[in-house]
Amino acid sequence: MSTFMSRLPRSLRGSGRLLRTRWAKVVLGLILIASAVAFDVSALSERLDPNGATAPTANAPDGGRQQRQGAAPTDSSPAQTTLPPEPPVGPYQPNTAGQIMVIAYHAFGSEEGRWTRTPAGFLADLQALYRKGYRPVNLIDMVTGKMDVPKGYSPVVITFDDGREGQFRYITGEDGQQRVDPTSAVGVMLAFNKDHPDWKLRATFFVSDVPFQKADWPEKVRFLVANGMEIGDHTLSHVSLAKATKEATIKEVGGEAKRMAGAIPGYNLSTLALPGGEAPAFPDVALEGVYDGFSYSMKATVLVGAGPAPSPLSKNFNPQRIPRIQAVDPSLDVQFALPYWMSYFDKHPELRYVSDGTGNMK
Repeated sequence: MSTFMSRLPRSLRGSGRLLRTRWAKVVLGLILIASAVAFDVSALSERLDPNGATAPTANAPDGGRQQRQGAAPTDSSPAQTTLPPEPPVGPYQPNTAGQIMVIAYHAFGSEEGRWTRTPAGFLADLQALYRKGYRPVNLIDMVTGKMDVPKGYSPVVITFDDGREGQFRYITGEDGQQRVDPTSAVGVMLAFNKDHPDWKLRATFFVSDVPFQKADWPEKVRFLVANGMEIGDHTLSHVSLAKATKEATIKEVGGEAKRMAGAIPGYNLSTLALPGGEAPAFPDVALEGVYDGFSYSMKATVLVGAGPAPSPLSKNFNPQRIPRIQAVDPSLDVQFALPYWMSYFDKHPELRYVSDGTGNMK
């Protein structure tokens, strides 16, 4: 201070004591202001996280040190991200060039028959398929290459023809409420899915006329679609398209497609099961046309039998002639039925289609 004062012009020195007193007050004031600013900046920096989000105040339960939820960490360590668990990998090496089983069911009853499966028999089929590493997909997903199957597992397509009552039936409980009959095919699948959540509710129901032989069929087809399953076309009256005229073919295919579209808002049938597996005399209008002002288009057509389908990636794959395997009880000894082909792929696992887990075919 004295050095500084000595450098002032003599006219400005005045009373040294007075000036020194005033100057001390000025310096003291500047020091107080600087201290306040530094405190403010320090306090403000503690109240901001690195992203500029306001953190809790000091009177928070954690003393104000816990970060706001969702804010970035304050230390230099990388942020920890919780990823969803990966689906389990199946037992087989991916092979998207392999074959796919498309299985056909018809009637459901109390005794096994050439075209009839019992609920117990159907359950046994599902258990065997599950145990052998198969997982279900809808037919349209197979055709379009959008098979949502975990890596190491094989897709399988389960189909039902005719829309018979045993496939989907309601029963009335003691409380007066209607429930899905557990002995119907849909009831068996619902129970199996509950016990095995990784076996999704996927199946294709090819329906004719009034499906499931009940007036409540619109509710049932909506239920199936809402739960992830597919409705396919099996013609209006199950006639042989090999003998039908062009006009009759349009009515049979387009009429059933229009009926289902009227029951399921925004849903259009896109797969067709040929009655008796017979090729239509007029294939063009069997696949695409206009009936009574309603446009229909079929992306795939399935036959009656009798073996697995080529991979959709294969040059031999024809979406308009997809073969199916008949689901028959082993005691009936029907040649080339489901028991035969399950055993075949057990012996030749390298020939079965196995998903690479991408959800889409490459």
